[in-house]
This record gives sequence, C-alpha cells and structure tokens, in this order.
Amino acid sequence: MTDPARFSTPRRLHPASIIVGLPPRQLLQILVLPLIVTFAGASPSLQSGLQVFGLYAGIGLVVRTVGYQRRLFSFDGQMVRIQSGVLARQQRTIAVERIQQIELRRSAVSRALGLATVRIETAASASEPEVELRVIAYDDAVALRAAVRAAANTQGEQSTPNEPVLTVPARHLVLAALTGNRLLTLPGVVFAGFQFVGAQLGSFVEDVVDWLSNPPDTLSQFDTVLSAVAFPLVVAGAVAASVIFALLVTFLRDGRFTITRNGDELHVSRGIIATRDSLISVQRIQLVELKQNWLRRLFGVATVRLQSAGGDAEARVLIPLLRVTDAHQFTDAVLTDTTAVPLTAHPPAARYRSVLRWLRFSLPTVAVLVFSADVAARIRFVAPLNEYPVLRASALGIVVGVAVLLGLASYQLRGHAISDTLVIAQTGALNRRLLIAPIQKIQTIGLRANLFQRRLSLATLLVRVAGARTTVVIHDGDANALDQHARALTAAAARPRTAKPR
Repeated sequence: MTDPARFSTPRRLHPASIIVGLPPRQLLQILVLPLIVTFAGASPSLQSGLQVFGLYAGIGLVVRTVGYQRRLFSFDGQMVRIQSGVLARQQRTIAVERIQQIELRRSAVSRALGLATVRIETAASASEPEVELRVIAYDDAVALRAAVRAAANTQGEQSTPNEPVLTVPARHLVLAALTGNRLLTLPGVVFAGFQFVGAQLGSFVEDVVDWLSNPPDTLSQFDTVLSAVAFPLVVAGAVAASVIFALLVTFLRDGRFTITRNGDELHVSRGIIATRDSLISVQRIQLVELKQNWLRRLFGVATVRLQSAGGDAEARVLIPLLRVTDAHQFTDAVLTDTTAVPLTAHPPAARYRSVLRWLRFSLPTVAVLVFSADVAARIRFVAPLNEYPVLRASALGIVVGVAVLLGLASYQLRGHAISDTLVIAQTGALNRRLLIAPIQKIQTIGLRANLFQRRLSLATLLVRVAGARTTVVIHDGDANALDQHARALTAAAARPRTAKPR
C-alpha cells in the first residue's frame, strides 16, 4: 500500500511545468495570438515585431516562474491541499471521500519527459477540474493516485488483479470515425482558416481567385477540361482528406481504449500519443447515456457515456462505439440489470403532440413555400416555384409529410421505465438517446404540465442527478402515472443513505 506520508510535506510541481504545464489553449493565447497581432499591425518591421514579442514572452516567463515557486500541493491521507497565487494567496482543501474521479493525462511531450498531469474531480467541479497538477513526475502521479485510492477505500487497497471489462476494437474506431461528426471537423477548420487568411492577406487572395476564374489566354484551351474535371477532383479530395483526418483524430484519441475493473473501480485507458488514464468508482456513476445517430442505428452500434458527479465535459468516460447488445451488457455490469426493465409506451395523445411539435419546426419552410411570390425577389432558389405551382405544392407536401413522419417516429421511439433502482428515458426520431440514472443518485424531481398537456392528461417528469448537466426528462407521459412516479421517487430520494458516502 502506498504511504501517504510521501506527500505530507508540501511540494512543488515539476520545474518543467513552467513551460510544459501550459494548457494548449492558453499557449495559443499567450504565444500565437500576440504574434499575429504584432505582425498584422500597420507594417511593423521584423525587428520591432520580434522585440515586442520578446518582451511579452519574457514577462510571461517571469510570471510563470513566480507562480511555480508559489504553487504547492500535499496529501496527508485524508485531505488534498493546494496552495497557489502570486500576489493573492489561496488554499483549497479536498477530502478524499468527496473525490469522484482521478485521471492521469500525458501528452507526447510529457511522455518523452516522464511527466503526467493529475486531474481530480469532485461533485463541485464544473467546467474545470477541482484540482489539476500540471505537471509532475509520472512516478509521483501514479503514487499520489494510489495513495488517494487507498485512503478513499475503507477496506484498503485491493490486491486482486484487474478484470477486463471491454476493449474497443479497431474496426469500431473506424466505424466511429466514419459515422460521427469528426468528418465535419476538417472542413470547418479549413473554412475558418480561409476566412482568417483572406482577412490577413486581403487583395492577394482576391487576385488569385480572379486569376483562377479568368485564366490567361494560353490556358483558355484547357478551360473546358478544367471545369469538367477540377470540381469532381476537388470534391473527392476534400472527402478523402476529411475521412483521413477523422480516422487520424479518432485513433490518436481513442486508440487502445480499454476498461478494466478492480472491485468497485473502473480503470479507463485510451490514447496512442497523448494518453488518458482514469479511475472512477462504480458507486460514483450518476448517469449512463447511450446515443445513436441514424447511421449508427443502421449499423447497430452506439456511443456510451458514463457521467460522474463532477468534472468538465472532456473528463466524462466516453466509450467511442459499441454494439448495442454489448452496450447494454456493459451498462448491466456497472449498474443493475437494465435489460430486464421494459420501456412503457406513452399514451396516444402524445402522438398528437409529437406530430404538432415537428410541424411547428417546419413552419419557417412552409411559410417560405406558401408566400414564395413575396420572397422570390430576395431568395433566388425560390423563384422557379412561382413559375411552376405544381412544383411548389409538391415541395410543400414533402416538407409537411417529412414533419409528420418524424413526429410519428419520435412518438414510436419515446418510452420510459421506472423500477426500484433505475429511471430510464428514451427519446429521438432519426437519432436515438437512452438515459439511465440510478434512483439513489437523484437530487431533485420535478413534475410540470402546460395548458395543452393538461387538456390531454399529459405531463412531463424531470429528474436531476448530482453534477449531471443532463436532466432525465420523461416528456408527454400519462399525468396520473407520472404523478405517482414522482411521489415514489421523492420518497426514495428522501430515504437516508446507509452505505458509505458516494
């Protein structure tokens, strides 16, 4: 067992934290943006620009060095203490029983230097971790995590070996990259880059575009060939680049994704170059979420997210892709037998509400089609609808028909279940989302019904758990049944906890 006395004396971070400890976003703000501002001014000389930047970087280095000297951390077996601040001093104290999750992060540079970042999450953590030791020696990081684990476990550190729970295979990572939103990341970055470069280079970009649009006479004979071949090649190249980029990011971020279990603790490891190594207690899990977009529904796979009571969105345990059957088996392993809890369909009146809701979303498009004569002068693609009334009527029918179909699909997918231990809610139309929350983690329960819901004897039940940004919502359920569920859940949530603090 790790001796907590090793960290009882306050110690500093690793000296490399002065430079390596800068978060990438902060490094971008400190170094890159001032450089851009310096050289984007009113034609500054290179020498003066470098002088200004050097002065700015020197001041930042001095501030970082003083901050390193004044930042201390310690652990006495019960409390983690952090002292920081240059002019104004502050001290934070975190009891081990309040810790929700401990994560070790290592960038490529940190791995090369034998360093790591320790992130400690509590229920009070919001957009940032409660404690982030960026960076310390890797051996110290592992020892500190082991000491906190041993202190938080009243029975001492378990000696049983880790039991494998799941491994995400490479083919699932490929499927995750090809069916997720990372395909859109590169086009977005390129578009933003073009905007930035265009703003910086000004007329140069306009001259290039004008030259490409009106090539010299010597190239005019190739104009027809270029117009017929260039566009498909550009599209194919953009698609290929987006796919390669999505695969690269997915494998670098989620490669070697494994989860093992030691008693009540889940050990989550992922990453190829930059790695993340997290420990989360099963008892700390507040919410489990299964998500499928329409493509992943076709392939029968889903993304699984485990949420503890604290931490930022990036610290959530996100399993990139699993088969739906494996996802349910994993959920059963960390919670209870969720597959044995059938979902209850919502009353027929909810179908009416679901269709109306989707029709409401289609109203702007319907208005454009109905009043196309008035807006044709402003919206070019609407002009042909005035010349072909049949085309306008067909478009209107398609929009309304799609809205109705989506409303019916949303009603068919909607369902909920409340057992003695779990609250489950499923929503979606093309995409599907399943939320599972243990009853013992419930913090607040709300029941509401607007005028239209009351006329149809419907209501909405809202269940919030500790630290979760997502509220489990059972929308348009039977009002009487949800009222009984709300009373039962309120009584269950009010019962005193006999187990150890979670």
